[in-house]
Amino acid sequence: MTLTIGLTYDLRSEYLAEGFSEEETAEFDRDDTITAIESTIRSLGHRTERIGHSRQLAAALVAGRRWDLVFNICEGMHGIGREAQVPALLDAYQIPYVFSDTVVCALTLHKGMTKDVVRAAATAALMSCSPPAGTLPMTAPVPALWTSIVSLVDGATHRPPMKNLSRLFMSGLEQKTRCETRFTPPRAEHDRRVV
Repeated sequence: MTLTIGLTYDLRSEYLAEGFSEEETAEFDRDDTITAIESTIRSLGHRTERIGHSRQLAAALVAGRRWDLVFNICEGMHGIGREAQVPALLDAYQIPYVFSDTVVCALTLHKGMTKDVVRAAATAALMSCSPPAGTLPMTAPVPALWTSIVSLVDGATHRPPMKNLSRLFMSGLEQKTRCETRFTPPRAEHDRRVV
């Protein structure tokens, strides 16, 4: 089955032509990167269409353009959720795309919020587990960074029931897992910092 795959990207040369600085565009893609991606997709038997950045995507969507799939590597230029702009537009038009969704893109740009979500997911995972005999109790005054979750396939009792982002955090666990809490002493002074 041949798909029409749209390519969304931030082309550095276009932003430089618009007057943005070298520093502002340092993370954006070069022309040869987009050409290589396009060539690879075409070599797999699919059609490609270069769309460009989020504003170009918005204009194309309003004009009625549609694709079977969008290969998104857009970084975005403005705002805390800049990497989420393309996924949000594609979600609104129900067009499938590759890589992270809107929530993941927005969340991971905000490192403080990302850490809060990971902490909450780890707490939910730890609280939903029955620690094996001989391990530290869940209420032990051990800093969270010194507590580890170990998934064990053999002899697993249950998969921790978690919802929403906690489920994403634990998605790497096998169907049957159990959690084990153990003390891991810090190796150096910098390990004691709360992140």
